[in-house]
Amino acid sequence: MTGKTITNYAVKDGTQMTVNLVSMYKDNQGNLWLGTPENGTFKFNGNTFERFKTK
Repeated sequence: MTGKTITNYAVKDGTQMTVNLVSMYKDNQGNLWLGTPENGTFKFNGNTFERFKTK
């Protein structure tokens, strides 16, 4: 049955666990992204959202 449960995922930003979420996006590859004004961009890794860092 789809659409019957809600899962709460942590958004990790070092020691700070509270982030101000302003946008959510699912890209063409199925990746989930979160946008925040103060903490940057986060990408879902399958277990939690981690801050996106360029290499």
